[in-house]
Amino acid sequence: MTMLEATVAVRTAGLDLGVELSADRRGLVVVGPNGAGKTTLLRALVGVEPPVGGHIRVGDETLFDARRGIDVPVEERRLGYVPQNYALFPHLTALENVAFGLRGPAGRARAQALLASLGVADLAHRPAPRLSGGEKQRVALARALAVEPRVLLLDEPLAALDVETRAEVRAFLVAELRAIDRPFILVTHDANDVRALRAPILVLEAGHVTQRGELAAIEREPATPFITKFFRREVPS
Repeated sequence: MTMLEATVAVRTAGLDLGVELSADRRGLVVVGPNGAGKTTLLRALVGVEPPVGGHIRVGDETLFDARRGIDVPVEERRLGYVPQNYALFPHLTALENVAFGLRGPAGRARAQALLASLGVADLAHRPAPRLSGGEKQRVALARALAVEPRVLLLDEPLAALDVETRAEVRAFLVAELRAIDRPFILVTHDANDVRALRAPILVLEAGHVTQRGELAAIEREPATPFITKFFRREVPS
């Protein structure tokens, strides 16, 4: 079974991040307050935020190792990444964004099928700048899934959706993540996402892990006030 294993240290002006994690096909859900370092962690894994120490391995391949001087370029890591700002190509349509990097009619058909599954098939030929925030988020998710990455990294993939749409897309996302048979990491502020996925949880606060484990154990014995509030929060989605 392919595993993602990483120990990541990142230093920025406002954050001292140090995280050790592993994820398999069950995935990993990362939660924490604003500014805890969740996005920085994903950016370090994908290769756009250079760590100052640690290592990142997917299966038998080392993507980063500070001690050995290994740093595989972003485009060669084959990691699917959905950032909070969507990062769609503005000069392409929704379909062209999803099909980017795919080959031939089969690739275009897969892109169309993913757009349909996410409820935006009718937007296939709309330019990216003319999409709403929620539409962009679904197109970005489809693009990440389309290339069948070795690891999928999702930064708040449902945050821009309205309540009704969020529930529908969450159901699709959970089914897709369970079917892809590869590691994934999901960052979220929504306890409903955590409960739907039932994946192992990592709690990140001020750049460091304050708790990790299974959903039932963390809900039963929260280690910090943040996690207590996180699971008590009433979210209508």
